[in-house]
Amino acid sequence: MTHTNASVNMRSARGESLFVLVATLAPQLLGGYLFPSLRLAFLAPLIAYRMPRQSLVGSLWLSLLCGLVIDLLVERRFGLFALSYTCATLALYPMRRRFIVDGVMTLPLLSSLFSFLATLFQLALLRALDRPVVMGWQNLSVDVLLMPLFDGLFALIAISLPCYAAVFAKRLQRSRQRRRRSAR
Repeated sequence: MTHTNASVNMRSARGESLFVLVATLAPQLLGGYLFPSLRLAFLAPLIAYRMPRQSLVGSLWLSLLCGLVIDLLVERRFGLFALSYTCATLALYPMRRRFIVDGVMTLPLLSSLFSFLATLFQLALLRALDRPVVMGWQNLSVDVLLMPLFDGLFALIAISLPCYAAVFAKRLQRSRQRRRRSAR
């Protein structure tokens, strides 16, 4: 059975999307129980991965759904993450075309930017809901600057590098197959 390049590419894109979903959802669901003090936005890479590949409405629905998943797992005001993720997506979506979709650093960079914006929106929403956030400069710098960088590092290590390793392995396998065919 022969496949066209389009059907093979679609199948590999679905596989990559499934990998990104599992690689982000599993740590989000298990991380709170295994490492309760770890405050990474594990679903940020999923939103950043899908954003250049879908419409604004699809991106907003995904960010709302991811925020609701986090809202169900944490003990803060329900809806805070859903609203902050949706606002961050709305702010970041117009900039998505400035990034190369398949660049190795695109996903980590978009994940960091998304996490940074979501944190800013979350702090603003907490302040607007009459729940002032009292933070020192050290905590503020960690939450607003350092944690988004770690979110980007997570996206690089858990998603970008494995995806590029898989692409490299496929190319290497094809190259070996071509050499074997030409040697015959």
